[in-house]
Amino acid sequence: MLRAGSATAREERDRTMLRRSLLALLCASALCVLGSPAAAQASAPRWFVKEAGAFVQIGGLTGLAEFMSSETLQGLGVLEVISNATPLHLKPISDCETKERQSIEDPPELSLPGTGAMEEFELLCEKETGSLNAAAPYPCTTVGEQFEVRGVGFTWPAKLEPGSSASKSFENFGAVSLEVFCPRTKEHAIYLGSMKPQMLIGKLRFLGAESGEFEEPKSGMHFSLKGTEFLAPVKYQNVRAK
Repeated sequence: MLRAGSATAREERDRTMLRRSLLALLCASALCVLGSPAAAQASAPRWFVKEAGAFVQIGGLTGLAEFMSSETLQGLGVLEVISNATPLHLKPISDCETKERQSIEDPPELSLPGTGAMEEFELLCEKETGSLNAAAPYPCTTVGEQFEVRGVGFTWPAKLEPGSSASKSFENFGAVSLEVFCPRTKEHAIYLGSMKPQMLIGKLRFLGAESGEFEEPKSGMHFSLKGTEFLAPVKYQNVRAK
């Protein structure tokens, strides 16, 4: 009985030591991953711009410059306004010309993500800006009617956030407000929502509802934005988040 008890005690000690060794190995692996530059970069994307005339390696940082001072971005493009209206025989979509202006900056602390501040955001939606103008957001409810979408409550602070993979980054503006204005009737309404477009090389990509939806509480009308906006830094080329 004594020998059996001693063997059992030794087996229990061996199992305890094995569990401790495995736990220490797991903790060490986690620290290595969390402390690696790749993990830090994935958790805190920052702004980079291409230096004029520089060669940029695919997936690398050669030829890119990170800046600590504020830089102005100006954006132009065409975005779709996709609403929940029900126009007869038409999709509730309007092609709209858009323009924006924002400032971006990287904090001195390298572990913090890049930040932004939207100062202007406008869309002009009419038949002449695209093949379709049928979103008809309240109060501009006539199909084909010109309408404008304007940001209100500037500036909108933003920060870069990583996506589901290391190659994706998003600019998250959080909760923002947009005004829909009808030039024909002079009516207007405020829509509340959020905005989080994907950041690509030299452009912002709006992914529809995935990038945020806007709703007018009284009417229940809502819409999202989809399309690409091209960004032009004043001093550099091809701004990106990495």
